[in-house]
Amino acid sequence: MPNALDELAARIAALEEAAREQRRSSTLAYSSIDDGALTVTSAGKLRAVIGQQPDGTTAVNLVNGPVPAVPSKPTAAPTLGGVRVTWDGKFADGSPGPMDLVRVEVHAAPAPGTPPSPATLITTIDTPQGGTVTVPATAPVWVALVARTTSGRASAPSATATAGPAVVVAQEVMAGIIGDLQLAAGAVTAAKVAAGAIDDRAIAEAAVTAAKIGQDAVTLGKIAQNAVTAGAVAADAITAREIVAGAITAAELAAGAVTTASLAAGSVTAAQIAANSVTASKLAANAVTASSIAADAVAAGTIAAGSVTGREIRALSITTDKLAVNSVTASQIAAGAVTAAALTADAIDGRTIRGVTITGGTVTGGTVQTGASGARVVILPDISWLPNVKMPAIQLSTGISTETQPAMLRADPLAGRLLMSSPEFANGGWAYVDLNSATTPEENGHIEMGVGSPRSPRIWIGGDKRDVQIRVYSAEGAQLAYFLTDQGLEVQEDDLVRGWRPVSFANGCTQLDSWRTVGYRMRPDGRVALRGIVAVPDGMTDGLIGTIETAQHRPREGEVFAAATAADVGAKVYVQASGAIEVWGGSGPIGGWLSFGNIEWSVD
Repeated sequence: MPNALDELAARIAALEEAAREQRRSSTLAYSSIDDGALTVTSAGKLRAVIGQQPDGTTAVNLVNGPVPAVPSKPTAAPTLGGVRVTWDGKFADGSPGPMDLVRVEVHAAPAPGTPPSPATLITTIDTPQGGTVTVPATAPVWVALVARTTSGRASAPSATATAGPAVVVAQEVMAGIIGDLQLAAGAVTAAKVAAGAIDDRAIAEAAVTAAKIGQDAVTLGKIAQNAVTAGAVAADAITAREIVAGAITAAELAAGAVTTASLAAGSVTAAQIAANSVTASKLAANAVTASSIAADAVAAGTIAAGSVTGREIRALSITTDKLAVNSVTASQIAAGAVTAAALTADAIDGRTIRGVTITGGTVTGGTVQTGASGARVVILPDISWLPNVKMPAIQLSTGISTETQPAMLRADPLAGRLLMSSPEFANGGWAYVDLNSATTPEENGHIEMGVGSPRSPRIWIGGDKRDVQIRVYSAEGAQLAYFLTDQGLEVQEDDLVRGWRPVSFANGCTQLDSWRTVGYRMRPDGRVALRGIVAVPDGMTDGLIGTIETAQHRPREGEVFAAATAADVGAKVYVQASGAIEVWGGSGPIGGWLSFGNIEWSVD
């Protein structure tokens, strides 16, 4: 049987071997970076940031890389509309291409020796294998290449190549490719048209108009016999001047050719009309008007019974002095014929209606308005709302010219609530409603709800069966909420209310440009977090970095944390109970920057 001591010794030896293996193995595979980043440095310079970036994104950011090699000289050749540029994917003097190459920029300038700039950048070749691109040009250009790496470093410009755009010649133009749309206005002139090139077959029908014919171009010898017919004569083209005296006789007049409109005024007199030739059948309807009838020519005896009706009586021709006493009774007045507008002041003498004042009566079925303009009150029995839902309302207008919407008081029958809205103005202002219990709201309880008011952008008061809630919203959207429950008063704040606060820097320390902002804030779990990267003066080894100004964010006792520095000198960050943030214990100068990383502490 194995000895117990031997078995125990064997187990101890196995455990020691396992411990050695554990120390030799890497534990990075089981590690994580929480709200931070790893930095890669070389010779004291930052080369890369792996993890969370200054703008809040997560990425691998390469910086301060080496200057890339110069690309080989490109080739340039003419092409239609520009220059064709080709890069063979190689680098000058046989240098190898950089591993972090991201693209090769193509720069073109109208003169040699022009340095590359954003103004000369035309396009890029985005593959290390090279490629061909076209540079638009109307004149010769000088082309150079610049290599660009992922860290943003640019190489020196390559040797330049030059070329100009290709010339368009007739051999390069396909037949029929140039139509009338391709010809510039005025490009074809009379000098470009060959003699006899335009004949009657080349002239479109109706293409020759009167405007195209010169003055006196058409003579009698050009007009064929019978070419001018009645249909070819323009209206009013033949006047009395063209007609020979006596040329038109009765035989030439067509039946009905002479009408009343053709007779000159006064040409037909009584002497030309035969006796009894004008009878009633010859009179046109309405031919005899009042002006044609002599005074007193129509007497009562000449008017047929029933011939005069309401249509024949001129409006307002019958006045009260023409009416017999008691001739108009209630039965002769149509319902609704007499309106308020038809009544003069005191026309109806009674105790109910007196002028424009209504006392002791009711107004139904309409809108009541105190005025057509200016400060006024309008009572509406119903405003536009949901179908079959009536919502009475009262509008209060200030009468100010910039008012775009009056104040409104509405009764909502669906929700059983009273809706109020303040007036709106084109030149600004805020919506605000103030409900108070007396004429002095500063001294009595009241509820205020505002949007953009001086006191608060918005206050919301509500709740449910379990609690009462008051929520205050800032202009930026921050929310502070109070909950009154059976457990007491609970206060909640969102991330904007609990914002990051700045550190008061000391000893020349500042925020490192383009890196995580230095600041501190209280987390929801009650712990205080400190973050950001500080730029420190050259040669600084230790001392005060800055101060936490707010007492409620300071640790109850001093705390010590490891810190990352540009020179990696093993410095430590001390956060004192006084709020002082200090750096101590480094083996030499910090080297330009110090990162707080993920420092946090409890205030309990």
